[in-house]
Amino acid sequence: MWILIAFGGGIAAGWLATRKFTADWVEAIGTWVGALATIATIIWAVHAFQQESRQRLEDLGREASEKLARESNLAEAVKVRCSGGYADDPETGGTSGPDTWMLKSVWIRLLNGTAEPVTIEHFDLPGIRFRAAVMRRLPSTLTAGEEFRETIDIEPVRVTDDEVSDKNPLKEFVPALRYRVGGVTWERTGDDPPLRVG
Repeated sequence: MWILIAFGGGIAAGWLATRKFTADWVEAIGTWVGALATIATIIWAVHAFQQESRQRLEDLGREASEKLARESNLAEAVKVRCSGGYADDPETGGTSGPDTWMLKSVWIRLLNGTAEPVTIEHFDLPGIRFRAAVMRRLPSTLTAGEEFRETIDIEPVRVTDDEVSDKNPLKEFVPALRYRVGGVTWERTGDDPPLRVG
């Protein structure tokens, strides 16, 4: 832009100094000015296009980051927990023992802490064999804010004192849950952060 102004100023000064204003001069100057203005316009258009493209890419990146954060927050609000249920002392067959117990049931707790429905696709508790088909007893969908909590009978398994209480999660046996919320499928193992799988 400054080049055009300097060029125009030089031409005007030259005309005033020489006072040779012929039609050929005016035509040549007009051609040069028009060519330079065309080049400047093209350069400005390319620059404006690059600026707009860069801004558009930044906006798309920010929107994608915000969407991922929203989806992750939804997934994080879905909780799964298993804790000890009924247990017997393996030595006496009673309900008290020194430090090991035979666990015969577990509490399963699923919590949908979102404002959207959650579809339960799969539940597993590796190392535990259930006496009944657990998936038939688990809900297939949790409505917004719903909590499911139920005790499930299992094949007896040895656990320590602190795993017998339903207040403490099972340490050795960690639940795995695959669920869908907000149009995205996630897998969660215990209290670990959810992993996006689809």
